[in-house]
Amino acid sequence: MLKSLLISYFFPPKIGGIENYLDNVCKQLENNKVVVLTEKIKNNFSFDKKYQYKILREELFPWKFIRPSWLPLIWRIKNIIRNEKIDVIQFGHYSNLVTLGLFLKKPFFVYTHGVDTLIPQKSYFQKKLMIYNLKKAKYIVANSEFMKNELIKLGIDLQKIIVCRPCLDISLYNNNYKIDEIKRKYNLYGNKVILTIGRLIERKGQDSVIKALPKILEKIPNVHYLIIGDGPNKPELENLIKKMKLEDKVTLFGSIEDRPEVKSPFFQLSEVFVMPARKISKQDIESFGIVYLEAQINRIPVIASFYGGASEAIRDKESGFLVDSNNIDEIANTIIKLLAAPELAKKMGERGRDWVIKNFNWRNQIDLIKNLLK
Repeated sequence: MLKSLLISYFFPPKIGGIENYLDNVCKQLENNKVVVLTEKIKNNFSFDKKYQYKILREELFPWKFIRPSWLPLIWRIKNIIRNEKIDVIQFGHYSNLVTLGLFLKKPFFVYTHGVDTLIPQKSYFQKKLMIYNLKKAKYIVANSEFMKNELIKLGIDLQKIIVCRPCLDISLYNNNYKIDEIKRKYNLYGNKVILTIGRLIERKGQDSVIKALPKILEKIPNVHYLIIGDGPNKPELENLIKKMKLEDKVTLFGSIEDRPEVKSPFFQLSEVFVMPARKISKQDIESFGIVYLEAQINRIPVIASFYGGASEAIRDKESGFLVDSNNIDEIANTIIKLLAAPELAKKMGERGRDWVIKNFNWRNQIDLIKNLLK
């Protein structure tokens, strides 16, 4: 396997889907065959020393008032390539940093996740630059068929696109966790819990679930909606909860660590996982959603939206349901259907776990990346 340098602004201990994806890719590669260059953050040393592969941290955009802000990084990366004997560059997501690949005299490929390629399309110049950079890449790794099709629309050659979906390290999801403490602390005993884990942004659709609650409560009074995550949409959600007088039926829990042993107890105390992500614009849409896989590996049925790539993360009517994220009645009726039929929910949860184990295991999927590094 060729030795590679992975360059990414998004990397643990930062929390997010891209961070999770790249962390798992690195863990599956040979330790001495990958070096990571990522952003400096507070207290990163204690995190980095736990890893077997080398993590280097720099200011990736060192110039604050001069463009391009990443320009001084060229010389630092050239030194890393020489000292570490790097053969291939991996860019962990699309950004203007990918332009560096044109100066490094090494083959490079780019991971694409959705928002990283959609946001540049808001600007004519940035869109043209992105298309030029992607066409210069040796390969482009898309995180879903949806993302692949978006790249094709941009004129990217199909032959250089590899689909490598986000996966789970299945070995980390075999335990049953003690959930009594959480239920006791947040007064969840006797409640049927609906769960969403995701950033508090408009795209994720937490507000749609809140608006669906009155109809759900008419049929199932002992429902509680648990929202985990943080983000800019928090004040709007708080106001909506207050306006609808649902303070005792909704908990905004805040963010938690992105680790299976931290997240799994919340899945396992829930009856349904729901995240009806909506399409805000052509530049703001869910391209996959690894949290849907995490729900299913914990045997929880999933309600997702048919917009974007979420439809690839569940099996409609088998491990959950796809709904129209703009249809509040449909969201409410689907949640009621699962809460009122625990045997159906259990069966869907078991099907979801089996499906994820078979189709979304990093040990199998990583061969796609290894082939690019041969």
